[in-house]
Amino acid sequence: MTFLRLFPEKERPKSGADRAEYIQNLKATVAERSKRAERRAFRVRVPEMTVWVKELGGKEFPIRDLSVLGIGFVHGGTKFEPGMTLTLSMHEEGKPLLLGVVARVVRCDADVSGCEFVGLEGFQENFLSKIVLEKQKRQVHSVRKNAIKRAVM
Repeated sequence: MTFLRLFPEKERPKSGADRAEYIQNLKATVAERSKRAERRAFRVRVPEMTVWVKELGGKEFPIRDLSVLGIGFVHGGTKFEPGMTLTLSMHEEGKPLLLGVVARVVRCDADVSGCEFVGLEGFQENFLSKIVLEKQKRQVHSVRKNAIKRAVM
């Protein structure tokens, strides 16, 4: 039923080449919607932030992206195994922002490790929300500013 609501009958061709093209486009649309649905929270790029991993003696890694549910960081060849539990401290320009955040490694690609936060305290979750919202505002402002510059040129 949901499928039919997403793709009304009046838009569905009845036969021929139009139908084949429609089905191809439909598959692409469903795949794209499924891909977007995998993301459970908005992520922001935070190149100015780093994460320190307690289990590695406070080794520092650049953060690639951050959300209220997790973090991605460039591991620089350090091997993290999915399922590992890490204690993280997030810093911006060398200043500590959030300390003692527990995260579980969910993926480790060639250059990036992805972790989900585990058992966040209320204040940690609130602080992460504020960080993400502030970064999101800055990114939106930057995009708008650049769009205005391009429109004026």
